[in-house]
Formats: sequence, C-alpha cells, structure tokens
Amino acid sequence: EPQRFFVNSQLRIARFKGSDITHPVIDRMDCRGTLWEMLEQAEEFIRRNIRLLSYRVSTSFQREDKFEYPIDALREAIINALIHRNYTETADVRVFIFDNRIEVINPGSFPEGVSPDEPIHKPVNPIISQLIYDAGFIEKYGSGIKMMKRLCKGWGNKEPHYKLHPLETKVIFDSPIQETTYIDI
Repeated sequence: EPQRFFVNSQLRIARFKGSDITHPVIDRMDCRGTLWEMLEQAEEFIRRNIRLLSYRVSTSFQREDKFEYPIDALREAIINALIHRNYTETADVRVFIFDNRIEVINPGSFPEGVSPDEPIHKPVNPIISQLIYDAGFIEKYGSGIKMMKRLCKGWGNKEPHYKLHPLETKVIFDSPIQETTYIDI
C-alpha cells in the first residue's frame, strides 16, 4: 500500500467531454496500489475510454479494428511518468483523455542534460527504475521516447510532443480524429 506512505503516489485519470479540463468529466479513476497494479488499472480505463476505429482493408473482406492511439506508446508514457516523477512534489501523475488528445502529466522535469530531443537513460528515481526493470516493464536503455515516437508514426498518428514547465512535464498524444463532442451553448 504505497499510498499509505506517499499520498501523492497515486495515478489520477479522467475522461473529459470535449477538449478542455473545464468541460464535464465523463469518467474518472484514482489508481492506487503498486506501480504495476496502477498500470493495469490505467490500461483498463484507457481501453474503455478511447475510441475503437474500424477500417476496411484491401487485403481481406474483414474489417480491421484498432484503437485511436497505440496502447504500447501510452503505457510507456505512463510508466515514464510514474518512475521519473519528482516524489517530493505534492501533485499526482495525471492522465487526461480529451476528444482530440491524451495528456500524460508528470510532476517534475527532465534531469539536467536530458530532454525529449536528447533522451538519455538518467533515472530520477534509480530504486524505482530498478524495481520496474526487475519486474520486466522497462529495459533501462533510454529508448522510451524514441519508441513512443516510432509506435505513433507506425500507427498513423502524429508523434507525441512535450510541454515542459519547471514543475511538470506533459506528453501529448494527438488523436487522428480532430472533432469534439462538447458544444458550448
């Protein structure tokens, strides 16, 4: 029960109607437990709250179904947020799902000398990083950002982009569907 000792170590996920955090919340979850338990909860929530797209393909009479985002890229972003976050900051790791994008928000910033353009393996929390490596979730090569970009490009989506702030790092995955369901009257 890590949250007994680190109240801010939970993962908060919300699905908003529309494209702004001021719009109504459709679904939400506070993921608690070990890191791998929170990852399982997050994956289930994400699969339930993103669109499943169906395509007709020329190689078969059957349609091809795929999620609007590559799940492996989202998983990598969430793992990075959980293990590389600044645990002295009081904010939680947050995942916001909007109609047109997903944001993974990590309390903290990249270590000195590391950036999204120059990803290097330099763990912020070496013990947590080693634990997640031992559990088989990461490789500790510093390849996560490059892998997310490759997965999104191969999926037909734009590469994820970053918004950096001294207190947080935000990874943004744009949806290939750029419409919104929220209409302000």
